[in-house]
Amino acid sequence: MKPIYLDYSASTPLDKDVSRVMNAVSEEVFGNPGSLHSFGQKALSVLDSSRERVARVLDVDFREVVFTSSATEANNLAIRGVLKAFPKKHPKVIISSIEHESVMETALDLEREGIARVSMIPPNTRGLVSFRDIEKEIDENTALVSLMYANNIVGSIEPIREVSSAIQSWRAKKNSLYPIFHTDAAQAFSYLDCGMKTLGVDLLTLSSHKIHGPKGVGALVLKTKTLLPVITGGEQEFGLRSGTEAVPLVAGFALAVEKASKKREQELQRSRALNHHLLSLLSKRAPGVRINGGTGDRFLPNIVNLFIPGKRTSKDLLIALDMNGIAVSSGAACSSRSEKSSHVLRAMGLKENEAKRSIRVSMGTFTTKRELSRFVSVLASLIKTS
Repeated sequence: MKPIYLDYSASTPLDKDVSRVMNAVSEEVFGNPGSLHSFGQKALSVLDSSRERVARVLDVDFREVVFTSSATEANNLAIRGVLKAFPKKHPKVIISSIEHESVMETALDLEREGIARVSMIPPNTRGLVSFRDIEKEIDENTALVSLMYANNIVGSIEPIREVSSAIQSWRAKKNSLYPIFHTDAAQAFSYLDCGMKTLGVDLLTLSSHKIHGPKGVGALVLKTKTLLPVITGGEQEFGLRSGTEAVPLVAGFALAVEKASKKREQELQRSRALNHHLLSLLSKRAPGVRINGGTGDRFLPNIVNLFIPGKRTSKDLLIALDMNGIAVSSGAACSSRSEKSSHVLRAMGLKENEAKRSIRVSMGTFTTKRELSRFVSVLASLIKTS
């Protein structure tokens, strides 16, 4: 049987149009965009055009799009860059305890180095963070608030607009530029409006390979200049990210951004139908399976995190499912080889043995109801034999 891929939150298949564009640029546009000769200017033209297209989708200025090698690098630039520019010593960084590792570990690394203090806001049992809890933590030494738009493990959609409103009120009251507000929108972009003005954020992270673009490229979109570079050198990307730009990857990323934004409503509705179908199948064929998080408007429809009853650990289940031609995950691909259970599930209050028996099913563009039916059938048989 044809293998079934249900791990779209980890990475998505490369779009064929994107692949064609990248191949053409790779073959025809090989100059360095920093060079003054015609070969360099041709590369610069592709780079500028790609930046304009991304900026147009996000309703920002051309110079407010900074290309990076990944969302992880963009998150590092956001956090480390803001703290480098903050005028006071030992600034506070407020994050949630369900952030992606590239936010959480970066903030904690800065705390270990004595550069910053980290205030970590826990979610409720559904994986939703209260903007009131964040608001209470803001003080005059708070440099940055970083809250992901949609969680990569359980799909919870966090209250970005409410947090933005609280931060803007604080800044107006104190006549201050701080705190800066950053959101990691890597998982959200395919399903939710990520316009900077709509969200009211200062910094926003995007990932190419989460939206059918190439790996090796991402972006930090910024409405603020209150950050300094982390990677220094030739001062590319308006001085915020040195290093010769990967023009073919950027060109592919730009097209992926455009295509994802145009298909957003269509994919949202299709994913909702798939979500409903999956949950219906599970309730009929796999009793005892429990949803970690929830469903509905506060959750991305393409991510379903499941507690699986029985003696099998998530690792055992992943291997057994893979042997049956079905790919799912236990959490973020970045930490999939770790023996630890998901920090997101633990932060939501799951016991260690519950977290270690949970799997993430993430659907995408090519997922079908027939594939979900096969997945549930195989999962049900595995539960019976555990």
